[in-house]
Amino acid sequence: MNFFTSFIIPLLTAAIAAFAIFVNNVVSLLNNRKQIKANVITKSRIDWIQDVRQCLYDLNIRSNTLRLKSTGLLIMLPSTNYTQDEKDYLEAYTYLQASIQRLKTYFPIKPKDKEIYSKLYSKYINNKISNQKLEFGLVINDKNEYYSHINIRIMLEMYDREVNNKVNNIINNSKNLVKINLNTTIIYNYGKNINHHQTEYLGFQKISDWITDYLKVEWEDAKKFKK
Repeated sequence: MNFFTSFIIPLLTAAIAAFAIFVNNVVSLLNNRKQIKANVITKSRIDWIQDVRQCLYDLNIRSNTLRLKSTGLLIMLPSTNYTQDEKDYLEAYTYLQASIQRLKTYFPIKPKDKEIYSKLYSKYINNKISNQKLEFGLVINDKNEYYSHINIRIMLEMYDREVNNKVNNIINNSKNLVKINLNTTIIYNYGKNINHHQTEYLGFQKISDWITDYLKVEWEDAKKFKK
């Protein structure tokens, strides 16, 4: 009995204590790893949100710059040679295109969505039906798919197409004696009667509104994940 009380019981007590310490260390390690993972994911998401905001700001600057550069071309006399105003305008368009392409990279299309994206791209971007103006804006209104990347990608493609069409017509007008009425060349329907001066502004506003709402959802998700 003395051997049991003097040796076995202390040994069992020490073993139980060691096991409890081991379990506690394992639990702490797992919790720390989980917290570290959560912090990394949260930081990555926050960085992504900030990057998208910067891209959106850049797109706004590039859009406004292009509109400003077009002013001189709309009133100039036709010329067979490229003028400095035309060169500046085309340079501004190049920067705008780069801004659009950069923003697209933040909204990749998942493999499972490629089929529906291709169909919508064919409808809204490769649309060849004359005298039919499709709505500029969200192409998927299902509440479960409202924040799908497909929406922003198609909107950016529509925006790029509209701007490209306008740039080509403005440059052509600066070369030809018979000028095209740019209001008749607007591709998409913006929900009201507009003139060609408003296409960049309204297109950007629709893109900006959607992305702003999208980022709010992402921000709330980031805060929940961190908790």
